[in-house]
Amino acid sequence: MDPGELVRYLGYEAVFVVGPGWLVLRAVAPGVRSRAWQLALGWPLGLTLEILAFSLTAALGIRDVFLAYPLLVGIPAALIARRRRSPGSSSALFTRGSRWAIAGLCLLAFAYLGGDYFTITPLPGTAPGVVYLGDITYQITIAASALHNWPPSFLGVSGGPLPYHYFVDLHMAAISQVTNIHLPLVVFRLYLIPLTTLLLLQLALAGRLIGGRAWAGVLTVALFLLVREIDLSINDTWPFAGIGAIHLWLSSSQLLGMAFFVPTLVVLSLLLDPRLSARAAPELGLRAPALWGILTLLLVGSAGAKAVILPLLIGGLVLYLGWARFLQGRVDRTAVLALSLSVLVFAVFYVVLYRGNSQGLQINPPATIKQMTPLARLHEHWPGGGLADAAFWIFAVPAGTLMYFGAPLLGLGLWLRRRRIRTLEPAAALAISLLVIGAGAFFFLQDEFIEQTYATLYGLIAIMPLAAAGLTEFAEERSRAGGIDWRKAALIVLAGVAWLAVLWYVALLGDHLIVDRHFARADLLAYGPALLVIAILALATLIPRLRRAAAPLAVLAVLLTAALDTPLDFIPWTVRDLKAGAPIYRVSPGGLRPGTLAGMEWIRDNLPSDATLAVSNDRTRRTRAFGPADAVYPALTEHPTFREAWVYTKQANEIGQKDVGEGHLDPLPERTALEQAVFARGDEAALRTMVDRYGVTDIVVSTKDGAVSPRLYRLGRLIYSNGALEVIDVTGQPRLPAVQAGIRARGKH
Repeated sequence: MDPGELVRYLGYEAVFVVGPGWLVLRAVAPGVRSRAWQLALGWPLGLTLEILAFSLTAALGIRDVFLAYPLLVGIPAALIARRRRSPGSSSALFTRGSRWAIAGLCLLAFAYLGGDYFTITPLPGTAPGVVYLGDITYQITIAASALHNWPPSFLGVSGGPLPYHYFVDLHMAAISQVTNIHLPLVVFRLYLIPLTTLLLLQLALAGRLIGGRAWAGVLTVALFLLVREIDLSINDTWPFAGIGAIHLWLSSSQLLGMAFFVPTLVVLSLLLDPRLSARAAPELGLRAPALWGILTLLLVGSAGAKAVILPLLIGGLVLYLGWARFLQGRVDRTAVLALSLSVLVFAVFYVVLYRGNSQGLQINPPATIKQMTPLARLHEHWPGGGLADAAFWIFAVPAGTLMYFGAPLLGLGLWLRRRRIRTLEPAAALAISLLVIGAGAFFFLQDEFIEQTYATLYGLIAIMPLAAAGLTEFAEERSRAGGIDWRKAALIVLAGVAWLAVLWYVALLGDHLIVDRHFARADLLAYGPALLVIAILALATLIPRLRRAAAPLAVLAVLLTAALDTPLDFIPWTVRDLKAGAPIYRVSPGGLRPGTLAGMEWIRDNLPSDATLAVSNDRTRRTRAFGPADAVYPALTEHPTFREAWVYTKQANEIGQKDVGEGHLDPLPERTALEQAVFARGDEAALRTMVDRYGVTDIVVSTKDGAVSPRLYRLGRLIYSNGALEVIDVTGQPRLPAVQAGIRARGKH
């Protein structure tokens, strides 16, 4: 990466995103004195404004006007902010120790990014034979479509609709349009670290505000990064359906969605909870009109960033209204207004962005429990018969629930033990309502790729400040009861380290059993000892004489066990690859080669943006296996293709993406037949159909991916060849200068 590209990117973020958002926040809410809160709220406002401005200028065909957007928004906002400047300054929100702890957690998040994302996404041209994960190149195709055409579409299968939450792709496209940085560098490297930093700052501030303690902010970040399901497996990425920290980098829409959701939760809490608003006033003095304006922009950003956010908020607000009415005997008019606003924004986006589509989810209780790998393996060996099956589910549902929810909700249980549901503060009631809706998705909705748990994760994020407060209170109680004994503290630390070491060793042993296909024994070894020790400690807390010693050990054992999830997902694999001298990223003889990349870049830079490619990369067994999810051609050429990465189409979603991805079903049989006829036989009639019906303009022959019919070269004009990639113009129109001398054709033409 060129240092100049990094400078241009940082300048873009400052001028086009953070600056306008910060100025607009200062104009509408001069009472926000805390610099940290100004950044945490102003930055997502800036993202919403940037995405809307980019969309408007692209839709109107005046993309150059986007360059003036920071001035058009920033100058009026700066003038208003100057006139409405609020006197005074805020006090420190965090102690020095808590600030260092948050910084350390940020570095840990960056280490995760480097270890589990940057290593599998080497920049194009730096790693011969690399095979990129389809989900990542899929995002590049949408960003490329938004960069060159409007409205955005999925370039993999030309002409298809895109009912998708693509705000993050618009953000990426806007970066590339202004800075001229190619999209792979934006997606593989640049956009992640700033957004991750923003999200962790928001979580820390939300934990500090709602949890009421500085260290609750630290623990909120720690819970988010470290504590998910109990996952002690190396081969099973998410055995109990807990996605873990991997969502930070492998789902760009989820990352942007969380950066909108956390401030939305804070603003809603301030609107609904007068005591919270009064407590926050010295640093976050927001009046009702400003809160409503900020909430509207955040809801717009949330609706376009992740489809699940607004339905979750709507369901949570409905449940909150029920709590207020039936447990407190009041109608919360503010919540009614917030609900109405959320429904209105959702309705607009459902019609305009999602076009009335809702794909993938089915009602199938107990839903996520059925998709938990260890439980599914156990079910295969369970005795048959109706009574035995009923007994299995009586065991499996609570077991799976505890494995998924037990660790992240432990702190919430500690927080609730001294409070009553009826008398909860509104902010806490809203957070718990959101958790209940998220848990409803977990138990009743099912998607073949467990995407229903995205809603569950947002519900968990909502209660993390309360869970962090509960853990902080628990630690303070133990400190007051027994004082600070550094020898005991040292023993607890040593016990924690020993516990992690034992669990790591046991996980490695279980992994060896998995390799030998002893699945049941591997599951028993991986989870049995850990759960037995935790159960013994939990039972010991019921004995008064043992409670003081057993309770902190039980809490620590649960949290540390959950914290091994992400490290076990990538460290053992990385170490094995390094020891074996193998690349950390995925490689294959059918992967990306330098000559192929050079041809793709030529297409990107020389063919018209609406040129549609038909690519001969589905002609050998090794490349055919990649085909359903391989979006590297549309991603790196930034052009629509006739039939690439078809697993991401609406048709594949309707018949089952897993079966499509494994090659069992074909969602586009007509396109497949046409492609085979053209490449295998040079069929002119099939090519005419591809040109007339589907808009194909160029044939791309990938020489490493199998031979094509020599007749194909008679059907068009060879305009590029470098020995690895050949481009044949089939439009019959003079689009490029004559082919330069030295181009080598592979057939007669």
